[in-house]
Amino acid sequence: MVQNIRYLVQGVFLVLLSYLGARHVLLGGGRMGAAPVDAYCPFGGLESLYKFVAAGTFIKRTNFSNLVLLAAVILTALLAGRAFCGWICPLGTMQEWLLKLGQKIGIKTIRVPERVDRLLRYVKYGVLFIFLALTWWTGELVFRTYDPWVAFNHLWEGIGAAFSSFPVGAVLLLVVLLSSLFIDRIWCRYFCPLGALLAIFSRIGLLRQPVGELCNNCRACGRTCTLQVIGRENRVDIAECIACGQCQEKCSRDARSMQVLGSRITPLGAGLLAVAIFWGSYAVAKAAGLWITLGGGRH
Repeated sequence: MVQNIRYLVQGVFLVLLSYLGARHVLLGGGRMGAAPVDAYCPFGGLESLYKFVAAGTFIKRTNFSNLVLLAAVILTALLAGRAFCGWICPLGTMQEWLLKLGQKIGIKTIRVPERVDRLLRYVKYGVLFIFLALTWWTGELVFRTYDPWVAFNHLWEGIGAAFSSFPVGAVLLLVVLLSSLFIDRIWCRYFCPLGALLAIFSRIGLLRQPVGELCNNCRACGRTCTLQVIGRENRVDIAECIACGQCQEKCSRDARSMQVLGSRITPLGAGLLAVAIFWGSYAVAKAAGLWITLGGGRH
């Protein structure tokens, strides 16, 4: 039941955000066109934060909408961990669904050796630091040309045009999607700068996942988690868990739980909280006249 709801939520956001990207490609930018996909990216808010604080302006292709979404995902991370990644992020959804497809057609899911997996997870923090520093230094969206999601949204121009305009991003997109057939969320785990930011806030946030006394160490939860975030003594790495809930569904003794300030919250609750924060932030910003994107103005 929970997974069906999660897949539905994922699908809605994947279609919606793909539509917004296609709309810009088909209509163009400017006041008479549509905002670029960059204007709907939480990471764009972080990229443009320094310029906004220092000069009250934004990096090209970003606006108040990015700051609103940045605040929304940080609040989500503090209250519900990386539920944004497991319930809303469209690139994460594509990776997860491709893994499911690979399993259905008989491709064996690869579990990365624990030591390698642990080391690779630090790469995304380097990506976050390097591209954020370059962006604040140059005043340009440096990461844009490397972003697989931006490249995906320009496929509406044609595959050749996407590879011509975003050669690195398009290649990364192809590699990420192909590898997703046998490795779960390789981009999210090892390379996503937004994932690194959310991991930091998740670690200092309020969500906890204690192991109950009923746990008999059967390791069913660990075998179920293809993200490999359940380690020794069946403890969850809270900075890497995307609140998908599959481990709790697999636990026959109800020994796994999620808690916020000592009160139990289900994965469904965490996911719906992330969705509520996302749409609530949009509604509040729009009512206050702060939902402003490039190209389309206020809409």
